[in-house]
Amino acid sequence: MFYTISSGTDDEGMMQGFQFDVRAIKKIKFDYGHRLYPASHPTAGLREKEPVETIKLNLKRSKSVAPLPTFLHQPVPLMRKDLLDTLRAAGVSNLDAYPAALYYPDDTLAEGEYFIVNVIGLVAAADLANSEYDVDQPENLISMSFDSLAIDNEKAKGFLMFRLAENIVEIIVHEQVVKAVEKAGIPLVRFFKTEDIAIL
Repeated sequence: MFYTISSGTDDEGMMQGFQFDVRAIKKIKFDYGHRLYPASHPTAGLREKEPVETIKLNLKRSKSVAPLPTFLHQPVPLMRKDLLDTLRAAGVSNLDAYPAALYYPDDTLAEGEYFIVNVIGLVAAADLANSEYDVDQPENLISMSFDSLAIDNEKAKGFLMFRLAENIVEIIVHEQVVKAVEKAGIPLVRFFKTEDIAIL
């Protein structure tokens, strides 16, 4: 069984709703499931090179009592270290992580150790015969919408976490990963069965 991953809230329904200033890395291709080239690569374009320094993310809102995120899908894939460590311990081996630092507008460093994470693997794993979607939309990669998405286990090729080639915004995780995160008690992360939600 497969799930999508998204950010969650605390018991009081709160989480910092920051929008990040990500100008330093906004041109890097984090949504394509491809490994970035070393920064010294002679022919790779700017969007294809991995960052070499800690990525500074400027929080645009002031500090509040709401907790900082454990995971953010957008505008860049952000993970707190405990989540990243748990994913890797669960067998996810296709994550490239780059240190990030979150700063408040007064230039105060936010608590926690964070990483921008590139999920390697763009997999055409949709089982279209058992999915619900508008048949009039083109069956193309990158941006298909689904009312309900079935994942073909064979097409998933053993990946425990990957980007869906039919809709590259979505990060798909295997049930094994979900159980590991839940067992570790990692907060502020939510999982939804792909069959139960719309993917736009």
